[in-house]
Amino acid sequence: MRQKLRIITSLGKDFQERNNSELVAIYGNFVNRALQLTKKYWAGVVPACGELQDVDRATLEEFEGVKDKLEALFGCLLSLEKPRKKP
Repeated sequence: MRQKLRIITSLGKDFQERNNSELVAIYGNFVNRALQLTKKYWAGVVPACGELQDVDRATLEEFEGVKDKLEALFGCLLSLEKPRKKP
């Protein structure tokens, strides 16, 4: 049983490391593209936010609560990594 727990723990740590690395790369790419497009199409100045359209409101509504749900899911994954105390 202890061997299985060690494997699960190491898999969880490996998963977290790979996932974090991938997320950092994706986020960096997103930021770079946003900056490059801002530079190309708006002379490096972020345009003022206009009035929200229906599609904007629908998107905001769809993503409401996502942060809390993700934190709960990640919390469950991280709890698997914590070594259990010996009885």
